[in-house]
Amino acid sequence: MTVSRFGRRLSDQGFVGQAPRPGHNVFRRSTGQLTFLGNGAAIYGGESNRIEDCLFSNFSAGCGILFSTTFPTSDADRKTDNNFSGLTVVQNCKLQRCGGSDHSWGWRGPLQICLDRRSIAVLRISQVEILDSFSDGLTVVAPGSLKENGILADARVERVIVRNCGIGAPGRHGLMVREDAIGALTLAECDIPSIQNNSAHFALQTDRQKR
Repeated sequence: MTVSRFGRRLSDQGFVGQAPRPGHNVFRRSTGQLTFLGNGAAIYGGESNRIEDCLFSNFSAGCGILFSTTFPTSDADRKTDNNFSGLTVVQNCKLQRCGGSDHSWGWRGPLQICLDRRSIAVLRISQVEILDSFSDGLTVVAPGSLKENGILADARVERVIVRNCGIGAPGRHGLMVREDAIGALTLAECDIPSIQNNSAHFALQTDRQKR
């Protein structure tokens, strides 16, 4: 193995070894069922990842779909930053009986945005049906705000339906924003009963314009 004058690794097998920035991954037409700790599909960073046409059910200790910055995605010494970038998309998915109790995090939402070590921006969620959730339906939480990390920006939820939430924990909501959340979320053409925003630093905006 040698290194070219451009800093790329040259293989002795006749090809160039490169380390592209991770991203552009797609979960498509996937079905997941689980009765112990785990999530249906989870995105922790990267550029322009997508979750499309999926069914996740019976996740009694985790999320059907999770966006999270819990794990480190940057290394200053290596000059890498693989946090969320580009356009992250979820569309045409069904989450049934998800969002149970995680032993270390408490109750999860079937669809959760968790801002921990970093912020998340440019997120599009559309045509998602959430049925019979164990706790709240769609949740936004930001444990990172206690460490001055984590803001949600340019996030849009469109044509999302929530039915029958809180079957495992009473007094839950179709959409719940925890008190530690910072940022904003736009809702468009959604059918979400019982919206609860507990944060003074988070804005829920309604876009009534059809797109």
